[in-house]
Amino acid sequence: MVKLVEEEDYDKIFSLLDKIALRGGGTLKVKCWGVDALSYLGATYSVCVYDVDGKRLSNNFEEDFWSYLQVKKSKMGAWQAYLLDNMWRYLPLYDHANYFRRSYVYSKSSKIELEGVFDDEESSFNQAISVNDVTPSIERKGDEFFISACYWTVFGGLCRQNCVVKFDSEKVSIKYFDSDVLFEYYQYILY
Repeated sequence: MVKLVEEEDYDKIFSLLDKIALRGGGTLKVKCWGVDALSYLGATYSVCVYDVDGKRLSNNFEEDFWSYLQVKKSKMGAWQAYLLDNMWRYLPLYDHANYFRRSYVYSKSSKIELEGVFDDEESSFNQAISVNDVTPSIERKGDEFFISACYWTVFGGLCRQNCVVKFDSEKVSIKYFDSDVLFEYYQYILY
């Protein structure tokens, strides 16, 4: 298991997302999926929406997740929606779920763990960071916010993820497209 965020910090993370609110009250909680019965396949945590009575309504892997959330239409609101949508990659991952793990790179000085990377590959990675702008960007065009952010994965390398956060009335949708590989890398050690 790889743990990037400690369980006692989950509520602190949610409190930082001040541009996101729940429609009609309730809470956001973290739930683990698949550890008991299917742990040999891997397991991951997800962000779930619970109503005021404690009933689970949705999680970030389900289509209706964003219908329960109200996001302020702003660059910071779009960024926080993006972070919440990708939060499951920061939470503990078990076994085969580690294929989905990413370390986000927010600046040229970001320190990330390059597990399994040899010295000459690390040098090439550092060169890729130095010649590419890895700083996240957000551009607004009407009701759409285009986000570009970089991440490292041992099953792809240094990549730039692009998405659009679209505001339609008070609802948000996120669509990912055109990931660019800035430094190709693939670790052949399998989980």
